[in-house]
Amino acid sequence: MQTQEKIAKRAMVLSALVCRGFIDTEKDPSSMELQKMLLPWLEEMDAADELEEHEREVLLTSLGELKMQVHLNLVWVVEALATLAWALKRTELPVDDALSDPQAVVQKLYFLSTHANKLFDQELQEEAVLEKELDAVLSTLKQTHKLVQNPATFTEELSVKNSIAIERARMLTWLLSTEKEYSEVQIDPEA
Repeated sequence: MQTQEKIAKRAMVLSALVCRGFIDTEKDPSSMELQKMLLPWLEEMDAADELEEHEREVLLTSLGELKMQVHLNLVWVVEALATLAWALKRTELPVDDALSDPQAVVQKLYFLSTHANKLFDQELQEEAVLEKELDAVLSTLKQTHKLVQNPATFTEELSVKNSIAIERARMLTWLLSTEKEYSEVQIDPEA
């Protein structure tokens, strides 16, 4: 399982990335100021070393300049972050077809607050609980992925449920791994 320190830092990094994704289309002064606060906050919290190079680039990219796929990926990261917030016992796990509220999730993780250092001592779900949840998410993913791939059964709701399951499975897999960087975790819906 990942270390408590790495988990806390990943929560802060993903909070910053979720924020960055949701403000990308805004070019107003308050959004620009918010973007300028992200990296310094991670540095102040000693979490900047958890940033992978592509994540650092995202935080430094001017608003409105992210590639479309990068922006979409950032918007979906909130589902991984919601799972991480649950693993840190900061919130309930959302139901498998409900989109997470980005503002509510980041607030539960002390976003842009010095209180985020509490995450370094935050109690975690037991490993067996994480494994059980991963099994459930992977089961959901196998079911939805087959339906999403078939034009006769494809619906937007199934597509959303499938995407949620992918992000949650990625987070749970990362949490239960020992050495993997977050970006190294790949989820194969057909496995």
